[in-house]
Amino acid sequence: MATISSELGAVTSALPRRWVMLWSAPHLVMVIAGALAFLLVLAVLRDRTATVEVAVLSADLSAGDTLTAEAVRYEELPAAVGGLVDMPDRAAIDRAVEERWHMGVSLDAGALLRLSDITPPDAFVGQRLMSIAVDPASSVGGTLVRGDVVDVISTAEGRARFVATDVAVAGATSAEQIGRSTFSVTLAVDAEQSLRIAEAAASGTVTLVRTTGAGSPPEASTGA
Repeated sequence: MATISSELGAVTSALPRRWVMLWSAPHLVMVIAGALAFLLVLAVLRDRTATVEVAVLSADLSAGDTLTAEAVRYEELPAAVGGLVDMPDRAAIDRAVEERWHMGVSLDAGALLRLSDITPPDAFVGQRLMSIAVDPASSVGGTLVRGDVVDVISTAEGRARFVATDVAVAGATSAEQIGRSTFSVTLAVDAEQSLRIAEAAASGTVTLVRTTGAGSPPEASTGA
């Protein structure tokens, strides 16, 4: 608005003084309104031509893969496109590559790369990463994101049991991203948890319960 005001001031100051004195107040109001409308239209047109540089994957990457410079390219998208949030700039990507960050989710070539999709190398030191495919209806509607904590429940032959509790979500890929009806979730687990979860996924239905901040369930049994 400061630019519009300054340009409007320049328009009125450029008029000969005798014209300003001869014009009536309504005339001045009409001139000012017309100039203001012109400047507003100009501002809108400028906004429509603005672009934002985004990072795009050049190759398929799976959760746990190390991010490399060769796997990323840059494209210009109109700034008016919705959903362009959490987008890293070139400096952030260069730092992530140098520090050997890895993927927290699985993404196909051509997908936009967001900061929430990559994880520092020391985020899950000493843990194993495993991905499981679950129905969105059995994983909080497919809304789980990196940083969430979940309990893993197995349902088989009409019985439900905890197979792992307080498991960190290292990443998640939505059904829209992978074009399937399943929701891929990457979990940070230890060796024993990985075996129990793999067995549960193969023998029955796995349900993920978001427990972020809730603590462990009382007397949860994680045995077979």
